[in-house]
Amino acid sequence: IDTSTPQTTKTETLNWETYRSEKYGFEIKYPPNWQIAEGTDFIGFRSPEWDKEPKLDGPTITVSIWKNISKEDALLNSAFETKEEAVREQDVPLGGFGNEKYLVRGSSAGPAVPAKEITINGYPAIISEMPTRLYGAEGYAGASEGKQILIMGVGEYAYIRIETSYFEIFGKMIATFKFVK
Repeated sequence: IDTSTPQTTKTETLNWETYRSEKYGFEIKYPPNWQIAEGTDFIGFRSPEWDKEPKLDGPTITVSIWKNISKEDALLNSAFETKEEAVREQDVPLGGFGNEKYLVRGSSAGPAVPAKEITINGYPAIISEMPTRLYGAEGYAGASEGKQILIMGVGEYAYIRIETSYFEIFGKMIATFKFVK
């Protein structure tokens, strides 16, 4: 995902809609033909192409905002963990570690996934691929083809999930993300 804000991105998003919510505390631009769905703990953005895929359901991009929590709790809620925690929990990737400071917690279905520290619109953030997870009592192994991001504000955090096929648009969207009061 290109998280920079080049002039072309600002021009390309000039005619986009702006979602702004004081309740959730953020603002982001999105393509004008996309739908918005407010869940109980997230805002979803959905491409019209998503509806053409009969097997797919739910939003294309989801944004959850957590306020008045510690960084440690935000990391825990989003399943990110430090390298030291991953070693302690024996949740290391099969290939070992690179220089990553963070990983995304895996499960018995798969190891942790390396995460990268980036900056999004001036905010520190962590981004990673979605790890394989076990779901439900039956232990169904699920693998999502997407990315997850934790954007860190001051005392507030945005947890964002994105489906793989929308990375280009998402890069443009995320470059416009701002926390608002």
